[in-house]
Amino acid sequence: MSISILFVSSLLLMLIGLAGVVIPILPGLPLIFFAYLIFAWLTGWQIISPLFVIGVGVVVAVGLLFDYLAWRWQVKKYEVSRSGFWGAILGSLFGLVVFSVVGMVVGAMAGAFVGELVDGKPHPVAWRSAKIGLISILAGGFFRLIVGVILIGLFFWVVLTA
Repeated sequence: MSISILFVSSLLLMLIGLAGVVIPILPGLPLIFFAYLIFAWLTGWQIISPLFVIGVGVVVAVGLLFDYLAWRWQVKKYEVSRSGFWGAILGSLFGLVVFSVVGMVVGAMAGAFVGELVDGKPHPVAWRSAKIGLISILAGGFFRLIVGVILIGLFFWVVLTA
């Protein structure tokens, strides 16, 4: 298989991964890492070294860990209930399927609000949880997007300068 076809295929997988940093159904950053791994392996590690792929893997792992810990910190700090959490997840998935990315954001907020109400929290507390959920989704998505764009740019740089 030619390098050009591998490059384009890897880039397409990375772009799907980049969509996945925003769409919760797709494993965004892991897909970008997987594209690096497959490209390096299929080119016989001639263009991208195993050490470089390990470095990308560490960046992806640290990025995912940071994203998770930041989310957990916000959930604990603002005492979001399990019902609020699952409401946000289900609301975001429903919103994504029915109304696309904007629906995902609105759905997460509405789901967190309803989940908190189901858990017996008063309206102001439920609304605060919904706002925190929205901030968490936007901040986490923005962080993953930045990491994804940097990794794709790095892929371009490494392959095109080889």
